[in-house]
Amino acid sequence: MVVVLESIHAVGFRGIETEVVSLSLPGIAHGETCIDSIYIEGRNTLRDGRARFELVLSEANGHTSRPAETSFLTLQAAKPNIDVSNLAIDYISDKEMRLRVNVKNTGSVNMKDVRINVGHPKSVYAKGDAIKALPLLKPNEEMELDFTFVQNQYFDPKVADIFNVTPEDANGKPVGEQMRAVRGGLAATTETAGRGRNAVATVIAPATFSDVDRNIPVSTKEYESAHTYALVIGNEKYAANQEVPFAQRDADVFTAYCVRTFKIPRSNITHILNATGNQMKTGIRDLARKAAFDQSGQAELIIYYSGHGIIAKDKFGISDEEYDQYLIPVDASGADASQSISRKEIYAALSNVPFKRASIFLDACNIKGDKGITKVAKNDWKGNVFVFASSAPNETSGVYNDKSHGMFTYFLLKSIQDKKGNINYENLVKTVEEGVKRESSRFAGKSQNPQIEASPQADKDWRRWKIAE
Repeated sequence: MVVVLESIHAVGFRGIETEVVSLSLPGIAHGETCIDSIYIEGRNTLRDGRARFELVLSEANGHTSRPAETSFLTLQAAKPNIDVSNLAIDYISDKEMRLRVNVKNTGSVNMKDVRINVGHPKSVYAKGDAIKALPLLKPNEEMELDFTFVQNQYFDPKVADIFNVTPEDANGKPVGEQMRAVRGGLAATTETAGRGRNAVATVIAPATFSDVDRNIPVSTKEYESAHTYALVIGNEKYAANQEVPFAQRDADVFTAYCVRTFKIPRSNITHILNATGNQMKTGIRDLARKAAFDQSGQAELIIYYSGHGIIAKDKFGISDEEYDQYLIPVDASGADASQSISRKEIYAALSNVPFKRASIFLDACNIKGDKGITKVAKNDWKGNVFVFASSAPNETSGVYNDKSHGMFTYFLLKSIQDKKGNINYENLVKTVEEGVKRESSRFAGKSQNPQIEASPQADKDWRRWKIAE
């Protein structure tokens, strides 16, 4: 006796493949039960849900059964995906550079024998492997990989070098987006091929790198500082003012410490070089917006600025004798405070959003731009706010030419590097003040005295704070 499965189909459900089959059954007595199986295959379009099937049987005499129904739950096929992020290039020596890559399994299954393949330009050769294999990477597991390259006879510092980083499976098939790091100048761009998503890769020029640019401490924290948000600005090239030496480098390397030492997600960092007034204001608004959307109550804000600064009459104050420090955008006309961003504006922007604490680091001059201003503008502080400025009122903030950084920024980074990021603000302030005072007098021949300022709420405990703890 032959029983034919006339039809089987998933009602209103896509992604299931079956075929009509003949079930060879020897004579079946009344009330007897026979068991057989049907092969059902899920296609690539299969999704999560419940598949309901109708089955109809027929036999040799032309009799058919009533439609029978059954159903079962389906699961979409697990899709592997490897994210490559936080690319950074720095120099180990004059000829040797290191490419750092963060790799994370963002898929839902274990990934075995993943390969990270770095395509490099002909101007360098790989010292070691340009392909590294990862035997096993579990979901949400991440690790950092280092690739070392050495310059050869084709290297030209004026020509950009492109490194393409591709995550592949054991057969060489891509299992994630290709990322690109560009070496060329003091900063480079990391972008996702095909999407144009921009981030920042730190690249240190070989002729001027210093000790704080190399061997940047790597965080040992298991998880990212997901609730820490940073705005980093380096204003070096001005339209109507003198350049600020190394301001771009200051911002680039501070960002590298944020990512590597404090494990702040790259997406949480707004990094702007040579910012206009509108860009600075937008950056401050974006920082406040991120804090407003963070529902954890643990948002920590960091603002870092390197560039021109000036003290001028407080445009928000009642008295014309009050002054405030202004950060000058690159499109400001001279030292015009009316086109610049004041500390008070920053405090006001942050006062309307919830945050756990805010830390502001300013490497900028404090020279007065107007005569007759004597009193500090009154700040409408709200929340825990700590400010560490590079110099006292009526002082300039110098550069440390031997280290290719602003004097304040160098000792800020050096203090963090020496303690591998595990340093509280009390000790941070102490070591920075000592270094800046000593070296500014020694090299510049004039005193530079970093200053701290804290809101009443923060004044009770800022000394115990740490960056992105």
